[in-house]
Amino acid sequence: MSYRQRIVLILVATLAGCASPSARPWSTQNEASLLARRGALDVDPPLGQRVTRQNSKVTMPHYTVRIPPDIGWQVQTEGGPSETTTASMDLGVSLLQMKFIRIVIANEQLGAMTAKEVADDFRKIEWNIMIEQGVKKGQYELKDITMTEEVLGGRTLYVMKYKATSTRNWQDAQLYLLFPKESHNDWFLAIHCSFTGSIGTHMSEDIKSQFLGMIQGVELLLKPFVQGEVDAIGKFEWDQRLQICNHINQVASRLLIIGMSSPMKTGNSKLLKDSRIALYDNDFDGNIDTYACLRAGETNTMDFGFIFDLNHDGHMDYLVFNGGSFPTKDMKFGWMNYHVIDSNYDGKMDIMIYSVVLEGGGLDEDVRAWLYDTDFDGIIDKAEYLGPGVEMPIPETEGGFLIRLPGGEKRLLKKDLQEGLAFWSSLLSEINALLAQGK
Repeated sequence: MSYRQRIVLILVATLAGCASPSARPWSTQNEASLLARRGALDVDPPLGQRVTRQNSKVTMPHYTVRIPPDIGWQVQTEGGPSETTTASMDLGVSLLQMKFIRIVIANEQLGAMTAKEVADDFRKIEWNIMIEQGVKKGQYELKDITMTEEVLGGRTLYVMKYKATSTRNWQDAQLYLLFPKESHNDWFLAIHCSFTGSIGTHMSEDIKSQFLGMIQGVELLLKPFVQGEVDAIGKFEWDQRLQICNHINQVASRLLIIGMSSPMKTGNSKLLKDSRIALYDNDFDGNIDTYACLRAGETNTMDFGFIFDLNHDGHMDYLVFNGGSFPTKDMKFGWMNYHVIDSNYDGKMDIMIYSVVLEGGGLDEDVRAWLYDTDFDGIIDKAEYLGPGVEMPIPETEGGFLIRLPGGEKRLLKKDLQEGLAFWSSLLSEINALLAQGK
């Protein structure tokens, strides 16, 4: 969807209370059907996770934002090119909402313009849409519309402010446009702040301060985060293996939150019967970062993971496979996964890393079981528990290694581990062969 098409939906959907999944501003529904179904200025209760110190920083592929923790905000994110983050708070008689939306400039002529020229064009279209689709249809009345430029944190933002009223509710709203560069942009961030309440309520100075604080805290990522993080990690080094694993796990966790885009490449698998491999670019930088194994007829699966090329030779060498959720030691739910690494870049996997439960019956998010093929002959010959301050050898006994896995303590036999390494190596080979197609 081009930015001109997406414009038609942003403010109209927001005025219609677009917190519900059925009224997303990047949907393909036209604005008239949204208004007819929902009625202007209706609001939904906040959706998503409650914001705490642990999740107050939201990282999307092209931007990050910090939301005030532990005061009632809830946050919901959506993947796709729009990379939408919605923060909302229910105050009883009113609803606060911050919506961050990445707008893609698909038109080359617009892309060559200055940020101000694009912002002026965008705001004029927004104004016209509100008049045509809202005011003239009797959905709401508008007043106090202003268009200005504001400097926050040393950055210029292009702003449109307005107030809207219906028979029951009113809304005080501001639209801020933030551009990566002064000209020649291919995207920008639209930030819509709204206070929607019953007639007689008003937006306090504290609320305005929270809105401005979130806007000032936005960081635009000029390099999509996966490539930036992989560049920072560099090649696999033995003495940095724990730090690399933890860094990769953080990147994979962020990709997990974003969700799956449409596949960029698919191909039939020789390794997996009646299945195909699908490859995705989930941070939309033009580079593959995610894979899935889809059975015939499937479009969604739990058999997916994330792939990385640490040495930048055009071949993936690090794979993270989804294992699902599992209770942690503090009785929250953590992400269980498996890391598999081609540490010497010969096209064959030689390290496997397992999530473990060391104590308390819950997933240990800091310590993992590492199993190594140290001489690269396809056979696991060394194992250890490794984590911050932990480097505990796992002795080989009875032809295998006794590992405290989330499902219980289990002896992983060397012959089974050999088959496992061969499987992951074959899967890696299929992924890299599919990647090479069309280059």
